[in-house]
Amino acid sequence: MLISSKKSQYVLAIVLVLNVVKVFAHDPNIGSVSTTMVAAMEAITDLVLAAVSIAGIACFFSALMKLHLHRKNPQQVPISQFFSMLVMSLALIGLPLIILYGDTAYKLLKDL
Repeated sequence: MLISSKKSQYVLAIVLVLNVVKVFAHDPNIGSVSTTMVAAMEAITDLVLAAVSIAGIACFFSALMKLHLHRKNPQQVPISQFFSMLVMSLALIGLPLIILYGDTAYKLLKDL
């Protein structure tokens, strides 16, 4: 996992340290520790999925701006920029949906 900025590395380290403190604050047996760690990881997963969805929506609006700029001046902004950003935004929006509902869809298709 590559994290580019130092600030995001520090934020990730703080989140992990706070989750470890939360894990060991309760009952010390291994079952409760693993249950608390799984709950903490689910929260981090939800945060990442929300960030990816927001990035996809932002990329979609950026693609619309590229289309607007292309209509103003086709020589300066090629239409391929619009299409590439549109495909990227749809992939970013669709990725969390696949992760969240992919297992359910697989079970439904398997039963057919």
